[in-house]
Amino acid sequence: MEPPRSNDDLAEQTERKLDNDEWHRQVNRPFDPLDKDDRKGALIGIGIAAVLLILCSVIASLSDTDTTPSKPPPQEPPCEDNATCMFDALASVKCSEAVEQLAKYDYEWTSGWKTFYSGRFSEIKWADKSSGIIAAGGNEIKFQNGFGVYQRYTYVCSFDLNTRSASAYAQPYN
Repeated sequence: MEPPRSNDDLAEQTERKLDNDEWHRQVNRPFDPLDKDDRKGALIGIGIAAVLLILCSVIASLSDTDTTPSKPPPQEPPCEDNATCMFDALASVKCSEAVEQLAKYDYEWTSGWKTFYSGRFSEIKWADKSSGIIAAGGNEIKFQNGFGVYQRYTYVCSFDLNTRSASAYAQPYN
């Protein structure tokens, strides 16, 4: 048998139960964005996160400082005298786009995906080495005419290494 409880024990137990019930109400209550306590807690959390982020970025920037001077990135590929190398590195994409823009309707490359850009130009040479102009040509494209028929064309692209611009022309392949 349990010993009889005093009124003080019952009052204390009831008070603890009320505190416990109040705690459950506070924890299980829905979020109210206008509640000052919730806003204050959220602002404190955001403030702490911001301070930690700033502190981490300052530490990272201090630890990343390198005392050795860095070399500037190379402006030209290491193949300045080789027209094919220069074309593949700098001009193949722009020349392909210049040839594609000649199509009045649609175009179709016949070189396939394995050769990608550089395989589209079978002949690459210096047009004017002193001026930095490379000429590249090929016949790996078909242009669509107004009747929907594709016809193979020969094309030539000139690429200026100084201005990084490409111009192209094409004529029907015989």
